[in-house]
Amino acid sequence: MNATIRVRLVVDGVPRERDVPVWSSLLDFLEDAGRPLPAGCRSGHCGSCTVLLSTGPGNTGALSARPDGGGPDDRGREGGGPADRAPDDDRHDDDGELDGGYPVPSCLVPTGAADGRRVRTAATAADEALVDAMARTGAVQCGYCSPGIVVALSHALREHRRRHGPRRTGAYDDAPDSDGSPPALTADTVRRTLTGHLCRCTGYQAVVDAACQAADRSGPTSPTPTDPALGPPQGGASR
Repeated sequence: MNATIRVRLVVDGVPRERDVPVWSSLLDFLEDAGRPLPAGCRSGHCGSCTVLLSTGPGNTGALSARPDGGGPDDRGREGGGPADRAPDDDRHDDDGELDGGYPVPSCLVPTGAADGRRVRTAATAADEALVDAMARTGAVQCGYCSPGIVVALSHALREHRRRHGPRRTGAYDDAPDSDGSPPALTADTVRRTLTGHLCRCTGYQAVVDAACQAADRSGPTSPTPTDPALGPPQGGASR
């Protein structure tokens, strides 16, 4: 006998509801919902299936709230988990909605633990400036790791811009410029963000360069509304 549970999520802005096995992961749910992600390891080590997961109930539209009026916010539950690591100041996304989410490997999130939350894949979480910079620097080759890297770095870029504002210069340092513009996103910060993301093609430097370049660009900080084009670059790859 296979035990199942009813799970309701908002995936890239679209309400999804289905019965899933109790042992299934969020990665499994997304695949069944038509948003398959690269599954490099299914053990949380490669980062290819990373998504943004809200820390509390999102705007589920037609989906109803819990009968007790609460939401599936597990940050205070015993034993901890991905939700416990969400910073308190990351409670609003770029368009003002509550809780824009934080990066998690979807293969490690039990589907039942994500019930009622919002999930963003690279299709809606990608920062447009980052996608453009990755194409220019040759930061995408086989592309298998790209969705997870794009989600994680896009989140870091939006947080950096929210805290510091756009840059007016291209220096990769962590001190304010003489003209008063805020500090740049440092390469070390980008590398820390990439912890847990494996890439066997680029050597990572092109990815780091792309993130730093994207941080220097002013302009929209909202996620791109359509699927990002992350095909191989036309020129030679940087290593």
